[in-house]
Amino acid sequence: MLEQQIQKIIELRHDAPYDILGPHPVAGKQALAIRAFLPRAERAYVLVDGKGKREMQRLHPDGLFAIDIPGVTELDYRLVTVDANGHADTFHDPYAVRKPFFTHADGRAFQRGALDALFGKLGAHPRVKKGLRGINFTLWAPHASRVSVVGSFNRWDGRRHPLERHDSGVWEVFIPDLELGELYKYEIRNADGAVFLKPDPLAFQTEIYPHNAAFVCDLKRHHDWNDRLWLARSRETPGWTLPVAVHRVDFGEGSASPERVSRYSQLQELVLPYLREHGATHVELALWTFDETVSSYFAPNPRYGRPAELMAFVDACHQHDIAVILDWIPPLLPREGQELSWFDGSRIYDADAPDAPNLLAFALERPEVRNFLLANAQFWRQVYHVDALRTDVRTYAARLKGHPMAADLRFLLRENAPISATLTADESAVLADHLGAAPPEPVSSDALMRAANDAIRDGEDASRGAGDSAKLQREDNSPPWKEPTKRRPPIARRFTDPHALLGPHPLAEPGLCVVRALLPDAEAPCLLPESEPNLLHPLQWVPEDGLFEVIVAADPTALRYRLNATERGHNHTFVDPYAATFSFLGDQDCYLFAEGNHYQIYERLGAHVCRVDGQAGVNFAVWAPNARRISVVGPFNYWDGRRHPLRLRPGSGIWELFVPGLGEGELYKFEIVPRSGPAFLKTDPYAFYTEIPPGTASVVYDPDGKHPWRDGEWVERRAQNKVWEQPVAIYEVHPGSWRHKADGGFLSYRELADQLIPYVLEMGFTHIEFLPLAEHPYGPSWGYQISNFYAPTARYGRPEELMELIDRCHRHGIGVILDWVPAHFPKDAHAMAWFDGTCLYEHADPRQGEHPDWGTLIFNYGRHEIENFLIANALYWLKTFHFDGLRVDAVASMLYLDYSKKDWIPNRYGGNENLEAIEFLKHTNAVVHAQFPGVMMIAEESTAWPNVSRPTDMGGLGFGFKWNMGWMHDVLSYLKERPEHRRHHHHKLGFGLTYAFNENFILSLSHDEVVHLKKSLLGKMPGDERQQFANLRVLYAFMYGHPGKKLIFMGGEFGQPSEWNHDAQLEWPLLRQSHHRRLQTFVSDLNRLYAGERALYQVDFRGAGFEWLDAGGAETSVLGFVRKARDPREALLFVLNFSERHYSHYRIGAPYPTTYREIFHSDAHEYGGSSKIVPGYTITAEEVFSHGFAFSIVLNLPPFSAVVLKPDPLRLE
Repeated sequence: MLEQQIQKIIELRHDAPYDILGPHPVAGKQALAIRAFLPRAERAYVLVDGKGKREMQRLHPDGLFAIDIPGVTELDYRLVTVDANGHADTFHDPYAVRKPFFTHADGRAFQRGALDALFGKLGAHPRVKKGLRGINFTLWAPHASRVSVVGSFNRWDGRRHPLERHDSGVWEVFIPDLELGELYKYEIRNADGAVFLKPDPLAFQTEIYPHNAAFVCDLKRHHDWNDRLWLARSRETPGWTLPVAVHRVDFGEGSASPERVSRYSQLQELVLPYLREHGATHVELALWTFDETVSSYFAPNPRYGRPAELMAFVDACHQHDIAVILDWIPPLLPREGQELSWFDGSRIYDADAPDAPNLLAFALERPEVRNFLLANAQFWRQVYHVDALRTDVRTYAARLKGHPMAADLRFLLRENAPISATLTADESAVLADHLGAAPPEPVSSDALMRAANDAIRDGEDASRGAGDSAKLQREDNSPPWKEPTKRRPPIARRFTDPHALLGPHPLAEPGLCVVRALLPDAEAPCLLPESEPNLLHPLQWVPEDGLFEVIVAADPTALRYRLNATERGHNHTFVDPYAATFSFLGDQDCYLFAEGNHYQIYERLGAHVCRVDGQAGVNFAVWAPNARRISVVGPFNYWDGRRHPLRLRPGSGIWELFVPGLGEGELYKFEIVPRSGPAFLKTDPYAFYTEIPPGTASVVYDPDGKHPWRDGEWVERRAQNKVWEQPVAIYEVHPGSWRHKADGGFLSYRELADQLIPYVLEMGFTHIEFLPLAEHPYGPSWGYQISNFYAPTARYGRPEELMELIDRCHRHGIGVILDWVPAHFPKDAHAMAWFDGTCLYEHADPRQGEHPDWGTLIFNYGRHEIENFLIANALYWLKTFHFDGLRVDAVASMLYLDYSKKDWIPNRYGGNENLEAIEFLKHTNAVVHAQFPGVMMIAEESTAWPNVSRPTDMGGLGFGFKWNMGWMHDVLSYLKERPEHRRHHHHKLGFGLTYAFNENFILSLSHDEVVHLKKSLLGKMPGDERQQFANLRVLYAFMYGHPGKKLIFMGGEFGQPSEWNHDAQLEWPLLRQSHHRRLQTFVSDLNRLYAGERALYQVDFRGAGFEWLDAGGAETSVLGFVRKARDPREALLFVLNFSERHYSHYRIGAPYPTTYREIFHSDAHEYGGSSKIVPGYTITAEEVFSHGFAFSIVLNLPPFSAVVLKPDPLRLE
């Protein structure tokens, strides 16, 4: 039985996970068995407080772990997992707490259609079970065979959190440690085995369509209601005896008006004043349109704002004696795009609409569906305090109004009444029927509004029918200095437009203005006018959190002042950030950014030192379109997010604030309040400098003018040179492990310049390629998991020190290439993941947004702002730091939607090409080549994607070069073979030449080939130590003779025997040993041979620069070819012996009837070989036919050797 349940868990078809997972007493023993299904874990432990952790055993390779703990039958414990990358995670076991929140009694009531307040049972709700706080997930899916909850908390992995099935068809699981704000969906498996994702139909807050995930939220925290008197009066009054005038408000994009708004916040700004002015008694809100896809009818449309904004409007209406009607769920729905349709693989919510084949209706014959609809009506009445629901009385109200749960609900007949019209007689009758009173006589809206206006003008009550009256506008006898507190903008607006509340504002009283400041912990704050600096104006506390204000006799537009306050024992005087509205970004900036074409956006977003009205400070700007509030925090405001909220630029998603008095060196982060859940801190994606990890704060830094560049000649020459016709020998370096200080610390950028540049010059390399230098929190990622794309890592020093390193390289004739990583980014909480509470930089669907191999997130290249972020980042490194090229990492993973994925989503044409990523790469390359001619754009692309290094106007991706991964793989695979077996694999040596001229290739022996148990290059070679070094020399000789530019990872040049370890420096003491020292000399001489012979680089990418002499010597394992320059008389012959045999008289064809001079031999004694090379040794070609040539030469080829010959130009005819 246990084995069957284990198999069900593994096959993802278990409907009772608590039976197998979690703690279980061991039969017949005083012991506890704990089982956990952890598919991503390499190792798992049980952590018991006070007793340490115990390692679990893997029961199944797919991730089922177990452990028996003797001597206990109950245990408080946590699980610890360690993944393949070494990341550890500690959490409470979701299956340790089996206490259903949805009880059997709930299930029986639900099946009868009589479960009161269903919305409090189904869905996602914060709960405490056995002292553990977490989220309880409950879903009705009676025909599903398995249900899991997935979200950002489990990497959208449906294997992690399967739900338990109840008899009622409701599924449930409690997940400890989760918090509000989590994004989630349900993964459902139907009876046929199909698996699909569905949103929560009872979610209280959702993503904006087309995204449909839900947020865990607690609506009780969203608004403090002030309409208790209204609610009590409306429930006690038997009916409305006043005329009813209804004003309808629709929602949609476009300019706002009292009849149509695009944000809930506009309801209070535009609609409420209109209602009061025109004497409306009711306002009707149409939250949904007929043809709109709705994820949850329990969630206000997120396109228009937050739940709190809608609640605030309803509350304000009630305080002004205005009732709110909600245009309720349509009775008929389009067939397309309905999330409730076929919800669990069957039609549990929907049915065919009678006489309407293109429409769907709710399956009202199901008690559960009637319960769902009644619960929805209850929800809007109880949670949002709406007063009535307008619907089709024949379809809904007639079926629902007799239910006990509908006693407090009011339904109105749906009519297409014009905006600002009275209810019809039929509507009034329905209304009265549900209120238990006689219907009032309809009254003309125009007459009612004229009467209201007359009453307001005369200061009298407006007649509202049948002798009853009510005040349309309250009298206000408050003194003028109370006006600011009463009439200031709604407190919710402080989150998006704090300048509307804070700073100086005019009053109705001429000559007076009010100044407000948000100073939560201030004592005795004062205002000091510049015109009278010795005159203190004490600020008065307002009954809001930290809000102070003062009335001063001044024009707010001309008032210049400072504020003084004592905060946390420190008294200081400062300029009010809200004294003036300043925008660092213009409309053109926002337009170009939204279009993806603002190539210097890093000069606008982020933190920038500037002056405003003569006052120095820092302007902070961040893109976070879905945030509810953003503040900048740092030591300057005690990391208090209440102090400096940013202003949202409407329509752009950009928040900004100028803070006077700040300067370079300030630490800061952004505190972001998401649409749901608690606030969190984020680093600045556009920061130019950061703390040294593990610190995560950004640092205000201005890179302009920090370094006096002296590489003008280099940059000018770079633009004129044709790099594809130049020698390019790249030394790939990880700066943190190339060499360490005596104390084991990293070399700084300046120290690298002092030591690395002379070494590279000595070795003869033309370029240095640094592994990623952008800031990254996790050192073992080698820099490939970047948190701050615009900030050089602070591990090695300040940005200007990196500038100096590159400048000095240029002045010594060394180019510098940066490894750039636009393919993915890490999930670290402080960085870009889930940046504004939504999947902003990444895709929400893990099939698009997550890289399964690396556990990282994939950029959403389809968003113009993301594309702009990355393109501008490439330009930033080239412009600000003068890099000579970018090597773009993991291009293959960008090009293919199914790269290393079992589950993926095809493009709009059904293919696996990532169309958005392709356009991004083309766009990037086109802009880079246009702005920085001569710069190298290099693709690490491991597939056969065509035309990677061809211009975009020729159908290519626009790169200048591509790593030749196929050549590397084939040659290393060949050399790993024992010499006696190589004849069976000889084709691998020449296969690269069949496609060598399809792309502009770089032959790379990179860091990727000397890690993860692949062995070092020397370690890959067979044989004893002498043979290993000989094989490595012939590999290098073949590489430098083969068409294509060259790259060697550090340590390979002297034959480091161990794999690369990012935590340790290279094994420099090995150079005391002759084999390693002589190999280093060999590589140095090979680089100089390469740079000195045009035949080796001038025609790298055309067949005219290469000719075979002997490609078919499989039995001898000998290879021969000719490399040629543009002038074919400038040629070199390469003959390589990959066997362990010594050929003392090896005849090979010669292209020219001349004398050949031996200029390089890998088996020379000075390189660790056994041959004594005679300088200037020559061989004369004989008229003996060989290998298809009329002339030939005879060579002495020691084992594992390579010889390079140069024809004597004086003998050429």
